[in-house]
Amino acid sequence: MDFRNLKLPLVTVVTLSMLAPTGAFAESTPTDGKVAFEFDTSDLRIVQPGTNSNLDSEVLESEGDYGWCQVNENTSSGFVKLLYAPNFDFGTVKVNYKEESAYSVRQVPALVDDKTTGWLNPFAQVVDYTDGTFNWDLKLQLANKFTTGSDTLETTKLKITTGNVLNDIAGITWDGTAYTNGGTDYFVPGAEAKTILSHAATSANMVNGAKWSYVFGPVSTNHDETFDGTITGVDGKIDSITNTRGKSDGVQLIVPAADRPKVGVTYHADLVWTLSSTPSNISEQYMTFSALGNNGGYYYLGLSPAQMATIGKDIFYAKIVNANEGIDTEAEATISGNQITLIPPYAVQDEGNGGLPFYYNVIFNSETTVRIRTEKGYFNLTMN
Repeated sequence: MDFRNLKLPLVTVVTLSMLAPTGAFAESTPTDGKVAFEFDTSDLRIVQPGTNSNLDSEVLESEGDYGWCQVNENTSSGFVKLLYAPNFDFGTVKVNYKEESAYSVRQVPALVDDKTTGWLNPFAQVVDYTDGTFNWDLKLQLANKFTTGSDTLETTKLKITTGNVLNDIAGITWDGTAYTNGGTDYFVPGAEAKTILSHAATSANMVNGAKWSYVFGPVSTNHDETFDGTITGVDGKIDSITNTRGKSDGVQLIVPAADRPKVGVTYHADLVWTLSSTPSNISEQYMTFSALGNNGGYYYLGLSPAQMATIGKDIFYAKIVNANEGIDTEAEATISGNQITLIPPYAVQDEGNGGLPFYYNVIFNSETTVRIRTEKGYFNLTMN
């Protein structure tokens, strides 16, 4: 038989192949599991100190202008924000021309979780999203004297007698520095600001999203917790509150008899709250930029990809300084690619240009420094 022309059915060939012994086979294919995190900054609501109960910001800023609120500003980078700072309202008090008098501050209104109305001792509240990279401080200054515009209380001052620090996360206690009064400390008009709260980045109790409150006075409220309160008035702002408004001895206005305040008028003074932060373990760096453009008041600084990677992606603060030209101004600043865009504030309306803004005249030369702060630290940029 001539085997060269023998044709076997295909099934026979396949069967023989399957029966043929082969070695074991295994192959690994790698894939990637990955995750990136960002801060959940959707919850920037003001809370009742020491709790997670929501406080209505419109109520806190309502009738009588009780305080200042800053909420719902989102960012992907680390930050610390002053959510609420109170006014100090001492009300209408009895004048005393014979001796020095101390008047206690009035409470601020609260609508808790949209159902309970009442009053709280004044407080300042800070939310911390620094992720352990920044130290922060909250300071208070009595910037000027109490005045009506025509009459001034020359030696009247403020005194913070007691304060307590609370936060909205159970089991976390304050391990920073808080203002305490040894009994003889006063806020004198025009004097240097005093630290109310100070928190270190290395704190063991640094928790992202923690809302720290400094309560001026005892940790107490003047709420009727069983009352299902309602807010009346336009746009949800308070016209009246069922409970009686109380006072807190945590803040006192000290009025010497010699100031002889007038009756029937209201005195005002500016309280300046300053929240600042500094990088932890991040040195200040110096860089040069190689390109500069100017278009309609916008200034463009070109840097290398390596420089931009070092600087970071979000600018929190920018300032342009040239001592020889008398320039010292803050500016808006944004990053796009390898370019920083600076927008100095406009100083006047140019009547000769149809009322359009006349932008701050910034002179860039070898003496000009652009100082910026990002999530990675401080940077001083100069022309090369």
